Amino acid sequence: MILVFNNFLGNNKETIKSDGFGYYDYLVSIFIENDLVRKDFTILRNPEEFERTRSLENGKVAFGIYLPYGERNVNKYSCGEALMLAPFFLATLSTLPDQTQLSGYEKPFQMAVFYGALFYVFLGLIFFRLLCALYLIKPWLIFVMQITMVFGTGVLHYSYFDAAFSHVYSMSAMCAFLYTSKAWFEGRSFRYLICAAALFGMVFLLRQVNVLVILALPFLAGSTQVIRERLSSLIANPIQVILGVIAFSGVASIQFILWYLQTGDFILYSYQNEGFNFLQPRWADLLFSYQKGLFVYYPVLLFSLVAVVWMFSQKRVYEALTWLFWFVAVVYVSSAWWSWDYGASFGQRPFIDYLPLFFLVIGMMFSALAIWKVAILTLIMSLSVPFNLIQTYQYQHFILHWHRMNKESYWKVFLKTDLKYRYWIWGRNPQYNKLKKVHEVLVGDITIKEASERVIFSLPLDSLYSRGWFDVCRVSFENEFALDENGSMIARIVSDNPSEPHFIHGVPLFQFEMEGTDKLQTGSYGFKWEMINEPNAKFQLLVRDVSDTFHLKDLKLIMYSRS
Repeated sequence: MILVFNNFLGNNKETIKSDGFGYYDYLVSIFIENDLVRKDFTILRNPEEFERTRSLENGKVAFGIYLPYGERNVNKYSCGEALMLAPFFLATLSTLPDQTQLSGYEKPFQMAVFYGALFYVFLGLIFFRLLCALYLIKPWLIFVMQITMVFGTGVLHYSYFDAAFSHVYSMSAMCAFLYTSKAWFEGRSFRYLICAAALFGMVFLLRQVNVLVILALPFLAGSTQVIRERLSSLIANPIQVILGVIAFSGVASIQFILWYLQTGDFILYSYQNEGFNFLQPRWADLLFSYQKGLFVYYPVLLFSLVAVVWMFSQKRVYEALTWLFWFVAVVYVSSAWWSWDYGASFGQRPFIDYLPLFFLVIGMMFSALAIWKVAILTLIMSLSVPFNLIQTYQYQHFILHWHRMNKESYWKVFLKTDLKYRYWIWGRNPQYNKLKKVHEVLVGDITIKEASERVIFSLPLDSLYSRGWFDVCRVSFENEFALDENGSMIARIVSDNPSEPHFIHGVPLFQFEMEGTDKLQTGSYGFKWEMINEPNAKFQLLVRDVSDTFHLKDLKLIMYSRS
């Protein structure tokens, strides 16, 4: 993993972002800012107590993390991840001098989250190995499952790029819960039941909706007879039930206590107006869409469905049906969430939490097949590793969009990593209709021959400014936009020294394309204007790294104002 981060995906200096702020900020609130306890204050009478929850903190937007709850604010995210990261956070905090000046988001804390995520990934893999061993899966097959789980899915991405998201922590807790539950079903001591109950409380603390994993317990039991035997054991030993309830409640109650300290209420719905549309689940989109389909971005998980079919063929109907029951329930609930694509994220991130159940059935199938069949299937499954590595790279380098993907755009950038594809999809369909057109400058037709750099248009800034104030500049021209076309167009401002220009914007020529490639069309690209007032300054368009002759027809500049 370290080699992949350092040599392919690139180092990531910021691990706390987006939803990660909410999961992580409990630590900052408790150990640095001392502003968690606000139940005795109101926003109106004590605005200073809530200042940090409503403003920018060190350049990071607090909006969306703390939501209004009556006369107070509450962190809408769960506290489980903060609890798991606390040792890494406190160890980092103890080594830093002058703690009064810390924000909790400096680089050492960003790295602490990375190390914490990496630790829990490996801890989860250890429990996954123990779980698979209970199913007598061959050790070398377990290793194959572990490698594929990490490198063939979004685990890699959520281990460092979005390491403050809750998913690898949930996966780790899920592995431990599934192992202890299975061990108890196999007749091991009631201590496994107590551990399973406590771990179920941690699953709840991490993401409340993940309590759906309890629907997988019949599958883990393996048969109705085992369920009856275990239930009879609990009825005969009620003290075990009581201890289990105490173990679960002792962990789960941490969230209720934190809610009380923030609001004065033990039970609340922190997500406010966000909820489920159970009458309109988007299950087909969730599983198969190019926008964020589970099997499109993590195709290795299709092997779990193959494993279920195999179970039916082997007359293991109970296991197949109970696994499918859990799977359908999770897909239904996940697809009913108001934002079924789960916002700015790589792939269907909620399913990272449940990966051990997907790979467990794959391992069960592989372990029972003839070695030649396993070799073929393993070879096919191994293709998911480079596939996922490339898509992870594409997402992190702005080639895949976080929610704007469709069939056309997905296949146009399929496994492409060239620089010219960066931001191409991200810059699609600018809403010029919401801007006011100020003026345009007609340049005309231009033929560009092979050249390392050539200025194709130059105009004094005074001439542009004299026509009216503008905020956005749009460059437009006709071309075929062939995929193999090289070169970039650079928009820049130069003054007396062209060798030291004010860089404005530069994109590969391919990104001007709007309607498909290899056909004559009008393409355009807009960028935010940066106002610079310098004497003798000029605005220039230049092309760079052109390897062949091509033509720009009807080149023009169009200026827009936001007012």
